[in-house]
Amino acid sequence: MQHSRGEMHVVLVDNGRSERLGMEQFWSSLKCIRCGACMNTCPVFRRSGGLSYGATYAGPIGVILDPTFSARKYSKVVFSSTLNGSCTNVCPVKINIHEQIAAWRKVMSETHELPLMKKAMMKAAGMLLSSPKLYRAALPLADSALRILPRWVVYNRLNTWGRGARSAARAQADLPPMVSRKPRERCGAEAMTARDDILAAVRAHAPKLDRPDPMVPLFDDNPPGDLLAAFGTMLEQMGGEFLHPGAGDALGPVRAKLADARVVCSHVPEVAGNRIIGPDTKPADLADVDYGVVRAAFAVAETGSVCLTDEYLGVNTLGYLPQHLIVLLDPADIVINIHRAYRRPE
Repeated sequence: MQHSRGEMHVVLVDNGRSERLGMEQFWSSLKCIRCGACMNTCPVFRRSGGLSYGATYAGPIGVILDPTFSARKYSKVVFSSTLNGSCTNVCPVKINIHEQIAAWRKVMSETHELPLMKKAMMKAAGMLLSSPKLYRAALPLADSALRILPRWVVYNRLNTWGRGARSAARAQADLPPMVSRKPRERCGAEAMTARDDILAAVRAHAPKLDRPDPMVPLFDDNPPGDLLAAFGTMLEQMGGEFLHPGAGDALGPVRAKLADARVVCSHVPEVAGNRIIGPDTKPADLADVDYGVVRAAFAVAETGSVCLTDEYLGVNTLGYLPQHLIVLLDPADIVINIHRAYRRPE
Protein backbone atom coordinates (compact mmCIF):
# COMPACT_ATOMS: atom_id res chain seq x y z
CA MET A 1 0.00 0.00 0.00
CA GLN A 2 1.57 3.28 -1.14
CA HIS A 3 1.45 6.37 1.05
CA SER A 4 2.78 9.86 0.61
CA ARG A 5 5.26 9.28 3.45
CA GLY A 6 6.28 5.76 2.58
CA GLU A 7 4.83 2.25 2.39
CA MET A 8 2.61 0.33 4.75
CA HIS A 9 2.59 -3.47 4.56
CA VAL A 10 -0.48 -5.39 5.75
CA VAL A 11 0.19 -9.02 6.75
CA LEU A 12 -2.85 -11.29 7.14
CA VAL A 13 -2.21 -14.35 9.30
CA ASP A 14 -4.84 -17.03 8.76
CA ASN A 15 -3.56 -19.60 11.30
CA GLY A 16 -6.51 -21.92 10.71
CA ARG A 17 -9.22 -19.24 10.93
CA SER A 18 -10.59 -19.95 7.46
CA GLU A 19 -11.02 -23.61 8.34
CA ARG A 20 -12.68 -22.68 11.65
CA LEU A 21 -15.04 -20.32 9.82
CA GLY A 22 -16.39 -23.37 7.98
CA MET A 23 -17.24 -25.21 11.22
CA GLU A 24 -20.98 -24.78 11.58
CA GLN A 25 -21.03 -25.36 15.35
CA PHE A 26 -17.78 -23.59 16.27
CA TRP A 27 -17.29 -20.64 13.88
CA SER A 28 -18.65 -18.09 16.39
CA SER A 29 -15.52 -18.56 18.54
CA LEU A 30 -13.84 -16.26 15.99
CA LYS A 31 -15.81 -13.37 17.52
CA CYS A 32 -13.69 -13.55 20.70
CA ILE A 33 -12.11 -10.19 21.60
CA ARG A 34 -9.77 -11.74 24.24
CA CYS A 35 -11.31 -9.73 27.08
CA GLY A 36 -10.85 -12.51 29.66
CA ALA A 37 -14.38 -12.22 31.11
CA CYS A 38 -15.01 -15.97 30.73
CA MET A 39 -11.78 -16.74 32.61
CA ASN A 40 -12.65 -14.43 35.49
CA THR A 41 -15.99 -16.16 36.04
CA CYS A 42 -14.96 -19.78 35.32
CA PRO A 43 -14.72 -21.86 38.56
CA VAL A 44 -12.25 -24.28 36.92
CA PHE A 45 -9.87 -21.59 35.64
CA ARG A 46 -9.99 -19.60 38.87
CA ARG A 47 -8.90 -22.62 40.88
CA SER A 48 -6.49 -24.34 38.50
CA GLY A 49 -4.90 -21.43 36.60
CA GLY A 50 -3.98 -21.10 32.95
CA LEU A 51 -0.99 -23.46 32.90
CA SER A 52 -3.19 -26.45 33.79
CA TYR A 53 -4.75 -26.37 30.30
CA GLY A 54 -1.44 -27.14 28.59
CA ALA A 55 -2.20 -24.84 25.67
CA THR A 56 -1.68 -21.26 24.54
CA TYR A 57 -5.35 -20.40 24.97
CA ALA A 58 -6.64 -21.16 28.46
CA GLY A 59 -9.97 -20.81 30.20
CA PRO A 60 -13.39 -21.49 28.64
CA ILE A 61 -12.50 -19.76 25.37
CA GLY A 62 -9.36 -21.89 25.15
CA VAL A 63 -11.42 -25.04 25.62
CA ILE A 64 -13.27 -24.32 22.36
CA LEU A 65 -10.34 -22.78 20.45
CA ASP A 66 -7.58 -25.30 21.17
CA PRO A 67 -9.28 -28.38 19.60
CA THR A 68 -9.59 -26.49 16.31
CA PHE A 69 -5.80 -26.62 16.04
CA SER A 70 -5.43 -30.29 17.03
CA ALA A 71 -8.36 -32.37 18.26
CA ARG A 72 -6.12 -35.23 19.31
CA LYS A 73 -3.60 -33.11 21.22
CA TYR A 74 -6.28 -31.18 23.11
CA SER A 75 -8.88 -33.92 23.51
CA LYS A 76 -8.69 -33.71 27.32
CA VAL A 77 -9.09 -29.93 27.45
CA VAL A 78 -12.79 -30.07 26.57
CA PHE A 79 -13.48 -31.74 29.92
CA SER A 80 -12.02 -28.83 31.90
CA SER A 81 -15.46 -27.32 32.44
CA THR A 82 -18.50 -27.81 34.65
CA LEU A 83 -20.85 -26.57 31.88
CA ASN A 84 -22.46 -24.13 34.33
CA GLY A 85 -22.93 -21.53 31.58
CA SER A 86 -21.40 -18.62 33.47
CA CYS A 87 -18.87 -18.02 30.67
CA THR A 88 -21.64 -17.65 28.09
CA ASN A 89 -23.55 -15.33 30.38
CA VAL A 90 -20.69 -12.81 30.78
CA CYS A 91 -19.31 -12.99 27.22
CA PRO A 92 -19.66 -9.46 25.75
CA VAL A 93 -19.96 -10.80 22.19
CA LYS A 94 -22.39 -13.56 23.23
CA ILE A 95 -20.43 -16.65 22.19
CA ASN A 96 -22.31 -19.77 23.31
CA ILE A 97 -19.18 -21.13 25.00
CA HIS A 98 -20.71 -23.82 27.22
CA GLU A 99 -22.78 -25.20 24.35
CA GLN A 100 -19.68 -25.43 22.17
CA ILE A 101 -17.80 -27.22 24.96
CA ALA A 102 -20.58 -29.83 25.11
CA ALA A 103 -20.49 -30.11 21.32
CA TRP A 104 -16.71 -30.65 21.34
CA ARG A 105 -17.12 -33.47 23.86
CA LYS A 106 -19.52 -35.13 21.45
CA VAL A 107 -17.05 -34.65 18.59
CA MET A 108 -14.24 -36.23 20.64
CA SER A 109 -16.42 -39.22 21.43
CA GLU A 110 -17.55 -39.69 17.83
CA THR A 111 -14.00 -39.39 16.46
CA HIS A 112 -12.62 -41.78 19.13
CA GLU A 113 -10.21 -39.20 20.52
CA LEU A 114 -11.08 -39.98 24.14
CA PRO A 115 -8.35 -41.74 26.17
CA LEU A 116 -9.14 -45.25 27.36
CA MET A 117 -9.10 -44.16 31.02
CA LYS A 118 -11.53 -41.31 30.27
CA LYS A 119 -13.90 -43.71 28.52
CA ALA A 120 -13.80 -46.12 31.46
CA MET A 121 -14.36 -43.33 33.98
CA MET A 122 -17.25 -41.84 32.04
CA LYS A 123 -18.89 -45.23 31.65
CA ALA A 124 -18.57 -45.90 35.39
CA ALA A 125 -19.91 -42.41 36.14
CA GLY A 126 -22.85 -43.02 33.82
CA MET A 127 -23.75 -46.24 35.63
CA LEU A 128 -23.41 -44.56 39.02
CA LEU A 129 -25.42 -41.44 38.18
CA SER A 130 -28.19 -43.40 36.44
CA SER A 131 -28.90 -45.42 39.58
CA PRO A 132 -30.23 -43.47 42.60
CA LYS A 133 -29.46 -46.38 44.93
CA LEU A 134 -25.84 -46.67 43.81
CA TYR A 135 -25.41 -42.90 43.97
CA ARG A 136 -26.73 -42.61 47.54
CA ALA A 137 -24.57 -45.56 48.64
CA ALA A 138 -21.43 -44.13 47.01
CA LEU A 139 -21.55 -40.73 48.72
CA PRO A 140 -20.49 -41.84 52.24
CA LEU A 141 -18.07 -44.43 50.80
CA ALA A 142 -16.26 -41.84 48.68
CA ASP A 143 -15.86 -39.48 51.63
CA SER A 144 -14.43 -42.25 53.80
CA ALA A 145 -12.16 -43.53 51.03
CA LEU A 146 -10.45 -40.19 50.54
CA ARG A 147 -9.52 -40.13 54.23
CA ILE A 148 -8.19 -43.69 54.57
CA LEU A 149 -6.74 -44.54 51.14
CA PRO A 150 -2.93 -44.33 50.78
CA ARG A 151 -1.73 -41.06 49.22
CA TRP A 152 -0.38 -42.79 46.10
CA VAL A 153 -3.86 -44.02 45.20
CA VAL A 154 -5.10 -40.43 44.77
CA TYR A 155 -1.91 -38.68 43.65
CA ASN A 156 -0.56 -40.70 40.72
CA ARG A 157 -0.13 -40.48 36.96
CA LEU A 158 -3.73 -41.57 36.35
CA ASN A 159 -5.07 -38.52 38.16
CA THR A 160 -4.33 -35.36 36.18
CA TRP A 161 -5.02 -33.08 39.15
CA GLY A 162 -2.70 -35.05 41.43
CA ARG A 163 0.06 -35.73 38.93
CA GLY A 164 3.43 -34.44 40.05
CA ALA A 165 2.46 -33.80 43.67
CA ARG A 166 5.46 -34.58 45.84
CA SER A 167 4.36 -33.68 49.31
CA ALA A 168 1.42 -32.55 51.35
CA ALA A 169 3.14 -29.22 52.02
CA ARG A 170 2.12 -26.00 50.31
CA ALA A 171 2.93 -25.89 46.60
CA GLN A 172 5.06 -22.79 47.11
CA ALA A 173 7.64 -24.85 49.00
CA ASP A 174 8.15 -27.09 45.94
CA LEU A 175 8.59 -24.25 43.45
CA PRO A 176 11.94 -22.54 42.88
CA PRO A 177 11.87 -18.84 43.85
CA MET A 178 11.77 -16.55 40.82
CA VAL A 179 13.17 -13.58 42.73
CA SER A 180 14.92 -13.16 46.03
CA ARG A 181 12.70 -13.47 49.07
CA LYS A 182 14.68 -10.77 50.86
CA PRO A 183 13.32 -7.27 50.28
CA ARG A 184 15.87 -4.96 48.74
CA GLU A 185 15.71 -1.26 49.34
CA ARG A 186 16.09 0.95 46.29
CA CYS A 187 17.61 4.32 47.15
CA GLY A 188 15.93 4.17 50.53
CA ALA A 189 12.47 3.93 48.92
CA GLU A 190 10.00 1.05 48.87
CA ALA A 191 11.17 -2.57 48.60
CA MET A 192 11.89 -3.76 45.06
CA THR A 193 9.11 -5.97 43.68
CA ALA A 194 9.26 -8.92 41.29
CA ARG A 195 8.09 -6.59 38.51
CA ASP A 196 10.98 -4.23 39.23
CA ASP A 197 13.42 -7.15 39.17
CA ILE A 198 12.17 -8.35 35.79
CA LEU A 199 12.18 -4.89 34.20
CA ALA A 200 15.65 -4.17 35.57
CA ALA A 201 16.94 -7.42 34.04
CA VAL A 202 15.35 -6.57 30.68
CA ARG A 203 16.94 -3.11 30.65
CA ALA A 204 20.33 -4.50 31.68
CA HIS A 205 20.38 -7.04 28.85
CA ALA A 206 18.79 -4.88 26.16
CA PRO A 207 21.04 -4.57 23.09
CA LYS A 208 22.86 -1.28 22.83
CA LEU A 209 21.96 -0.01 19.37
CA ASP A 210 23.43 3.30 18.27
CA ARG A 211 20.79 4.24 15.75
CA PRO A 212 17.68 6.44 15.82
CA ASP A 213 14.18 5.07 16.22
CA PRO A 214 12.31 4.65 12.93
CA MET A 215 9.91 7.38 11.89
CA VAL A 216 6.37 6.03 12.07
CA PRO A 217 3.87 8.01 9.97
CA LEU A 218 0.56 9.03 11.56
CA PHE A 219 -1.54 8.47 8.40
CA ASP A 220 -3.69 11.48 9.22
CA ASP A 221 -3.37 13.44 5.97
CA ASN A 222 -7.14 13.37 5.34
CA PRO A 223 -8.84 13.69 8.73
CA PRO A 224 -12.65 13.79 8.93
CA GLY A 225 -14.17 17.25 9.20
CA ASP A 226 -16.06 16.37 12.39
CA LEU A 227 -14.30 13.91 14.70
CA LEU A 228 -17.35 13.57 16.97
CA ALA A 229 -19.64 12.69 14.07
CA ALA A 230 -17.07 10.24 12.66
CA PHE A 231 -16.71 8.57 16.05
CA GLY A 232 -20.49 8.29 16.43
CA THR A 233 -20.86 6.71 12.99
CA MET A 234 -18.22 4.05 13.67
CA LEU A 235 -19.64 3.37 17.13
CA GLU A 236 -23.09 2.69 15.69
CA GLN A 237 -21.62 0.45 12.99
CA MET A 238 -20.19 -1.72 15.77
CA GLY A 239 -23.59 -2.00 17.46
CA GLY A 240 -23.18 0.80 19.98
CA GLU A 241 -25.56 3.67 20.61
CA PHE A 242 -24.47 7.30 20.44
CA LEU A 243 -26.38 9.52 22.88
CA HIS A 244 -26.42 13.15 21.80
CA PRO A 245 -26.32 15.70 24.66
CA GLY A 246 -29.74 16.96 25.65
CA ALA A 247 -30.78 20.61 25.32
CA GLY A 248 -30.22 22.31 28.65
CA ASP A 249 -29.25 19.07 30.36
CA ALA A 250 -26.32 17.36 28.61
CA LEU A 251 -26.79 14.18 30.66
CA GLY A 252 -30.56 14.03 30.19
CA PRO A 253 -30.42 11.10 27.71
CA VAL A 254 -28.17 9.18 30.13
CA ARG A 255 -30.57 9.65 33.06
CA ALA A 256 -33.44 8.54 30.84
CA LYS A 257 -31.59 5.31 30.09
CA LEU A 258 -31.05 4.69 33.81
CA ALA A 259 -34.59 5.51 34.91
CA ASP A 260 -35.80 1.89 35.01
CA ALA A 261 -32.48 0.23 35.84
CA ARG A 262 -32.39 -1.93 38.98
CA VAL A 263 -28.64 -1.81 39.72
CA VAL A 264 -26.52 1.13 38.52
CA CYS A 265 -22.80 1.36 39.28
CA SER A 266 -21.45 4.80 38.46
CA HIS A 267 -17.80 5.80 38.78
CA VAL A 268 -18.39 9.40 37.67
CA PRO A 269 -19.61 12.20 39.97
CA GLU A 270 -22.09 13.56 37.42
CA VAL A 271 -24.32 10.44 37.52
CA ALA A 272 -25.57 8.84 40.73
CA GLY A 273 -25.73 5.07 41.16
CA ASN A 274 -26.91 2.63 43.83
CA ARG A 275 -23.87 0.31 43.71
CA ILE A 276 -20.86 2.08 45.19
CA ILE A 277 -17.27 1.11 44.41
CA GLY A 278 -15.21 1.17 47.58
CA PRO A 279 -11.78 -0.05 48.70
CA ASP A 280 -13.26 -3.44 49.61
CA THR A 281 -15.19 -3.95 46.36
CA LYS A 282 -14.33 -7.25 44.70
CA PRO A 283 -14.48 -7.76 40.92
CA ALA A 284 -17.26 -10.36 41.28
CA ASP A 285 -19.43 -7.87 43.21
CA LEU A 286 -20.38 -6.21 39.92
CA ALA A 287 -21.80 -9.37 38.30
CA ASP A 288 -25.44 -8.25 38.79
CA VAL A 289 -25.01 -4.65 37.60
CA ASP A 290 -27.49 -3.58 34.93
CA TYR A 291 -25.78 -0.32 33.92
CA GLY A 292 -22.19 0.76 34.48
CA VAL A 293 -21.25 4.40 33.98
CA VAL A 294 -17.60 5.35 33.43
CA ARG A 295 -15.51 8.05 31.78
CA ALA A 296 -13.22 7.37 28.82
CA ALA A 297 -9.63 8.59 28.83
CA PHE A 298 -9.95 9.19 25.08
CA ALA A 299 -11.63 7.78 21.98
CA VAL A 300 -10.60 6.90 18.41
CA ALA A 301 -12.74 8.28 15.59
CA GLU A 302 -11.38 5.80 13.04
CA THR A 303 -12.57 2.72 14.96
CA GLY A 304 -15.32 4.03 17.25
CA SER A 305 -13.44 2.64 20.26
CA VAL A 306 -12.72 4.13 23.67
CA CYS A 307 -9.84 3.77 26.12
CA LEU A 308 -10.85 2.82 29.68
CA THR A 309 -8.07 2.99 32.25
CA ASP A 310 -7.89 1.63 35.80
CA GLU A 311 -8.15 5.19 37.09
CA TYR A 312 -11.56 5.69 35.48
CA LEU A 313 -12.87 2.16 36.12
CA GLY A 314 -12.08 1.79 39.81
CA VAL A 315 -12.63 -1.96 39.47
CA ASN A 316 -11.69 -3.42 36.09
CA THR A 317 -14.79 -5.65 35.85
CA LEU A 318 -16.92 -2.50 35.63
CA GLY A 319 -15.80 -2.40 32.00
CA TYR A 320 -17.36 -5.75 31.01
CA LEU A 321 -19.56 -7.35 33.67
CA PRO A 322 -22.52 -4.90 33.55
CA GLN A 323 -25.22 -5.75 31.02
CA HIS A 324 -24.89 -2.23 29.58
CA LEU A 325 -22.02 0.24 29.75
CA ILE A 326 -22.45 4.01 29.40
CA VAL A 327 -19.23 5.89 28.65
CA LEU A 328 -18.94 9.65 29.11
CA LEU A 329 -16.61 11.25 26.59
CA ASP A 330 -15.23 14.76 26.16
CA PRO A 331 -15.21 15.56 22.40
CA ALA A 332 -11.81 17.20 22.90
CA ASP A 333 -10.40 13.77 23.79
CA ILE A 334 -11.18 12.17 20.41
CA VAL A 335 -8.14 11.36 18.28
CA ILE A 336 -8.18 10.71 14.54
CA ASN A 337 -6.84 7.16 14.37
CA ILE A 338 -4.99 4.38 16.18
CA HIS A 339 -1.62 5.88 15.25
CA ARG A 340 -2.55 9.03 17.15
CA ALA A 341 -3.84 6.93 20.04
CA TYR A 342 -0.41 5.30 20.44
CA ARG A 343 1.06 8.76 21.04
CA ARG A 344 -1.24 9.32 24.04
CA PRO A 345 0.37 9.07 27.49
CA GLU A 346 -2.27 6.61 28.74
